[in-house]
Amino acid sequence: MDNSIESVNETDSVRQARVASEIDRFFGGWSDNPRTTDEIMQQGKLKAQLADILMLISWGDISIEYFGKSGSWLYHKLNGIDGNKKPTEFTLEERYLLKGALIDLSERIRRAAENIE
Repeated sequence: MDNSIESVNETDSVRQARVASEIDRFFGGWSDNPRTTDEIMQQGKLKAQLADILMLISWGDISIEYFGKSGSWLYHKLNGIDGNKKPTEFTLEERYLLKGALIDLSERIRRAAENIE
């Protein structure tokens, strides 16, 4: 029985590879330079931390509402490559703002769910 349970659960390395592939497909589609899974995971630790919600969130709306930036700005930051294909990353202040935005959004979702009768 233990073998059947293990076969259903992905190993960490298999999950990381799958998540990296999904992240790269979602955020990295416009890049001219295909990246390896290791490069994606190294450069995209924040994206990996957000893997469970990447496809559920409108990142463009978060960029506009919480950062006052264009819809593509946050995609570029999460991808680690700016609009000119130069490396970029979040500042400490931007990380705190993103964390606050996600907490605010989670609270708004919780309140909406509680209002359902």
